[in-house]
Amino acid sequence: MPSSVPSSGPLSLKDLHDDFRRYPETNPTNISLGSLIDDFLCENPTNQLISSFHGATYLKPFIISTLARFNVADSCEVPRPNFGGKGATVVYHNGTTTNPAVGDTIYTSYKGFNGSSCSNTTFSSVGKQIFFRMDNGKVAEVRNTGVVLSVNNC
Repeated sequence: MPSSVPSSGPLSLKDLHDDFRRYPETNPTNISLGSLIDDFLCENPTNQLISSFHGATYLKPFIISTLARFNVADSCEVPRPNFGGKGATVVYHNGTTTNPAVGDTIYTSYKGFNGSSCSNTTFSSVGKQIFFRMDNGKVAEVRNTGVVLSVNNC
């Protein structure tokens, strides 16, 4: 889902809230520019301009299984993860699609814009690479640096 924040022109807190709300949390009714700046621009909220958000994109959430495997076939045996389900966790990626594609980087939190990271870290795996079942039923092969090497069908 592309960002609905324009690259120029007027912005409102509601625009930012609607575009950068945290998944899978419910929509909060009270939002603050300071919180958004801290969470997404990774800057101190003092004296920041709302225009800092122009054209920004955010890390996208998706769900993976907490059970890692060492190949596609074994990963396909892991139940398809779903939000709130046992053995599932929410992680984030810097791609443009709902679930990550080859070359996207996976992060452990939503903080940061455009794939940058402030207090979040890249998702790392044990060894050179490992396989995780995603909520779309596919399996992501992830390098220990958090970069997606392949996306495979079950």
